[in-house]
Amino acid sequence: MAAVGTSLYLKKGELVGSWRFENLDYPEPRFSLERPPQTPYPPSRLT
Repeated sequence: MAAVGTSLYLKKGELVGSWRFENLDYPEPRFSLERPPQTPYPPSRLT
């Protein structure tokens, strides 16, 4: 599932849709780097 999630994330770029697949295998959601819904650090990358 990790490969599937990563592929969707890179190809489609739908963080909301692919984050679920990555979250299953990866304890640390990579989608937070692009669109952090609940990040401890301020989303300076977005702005």
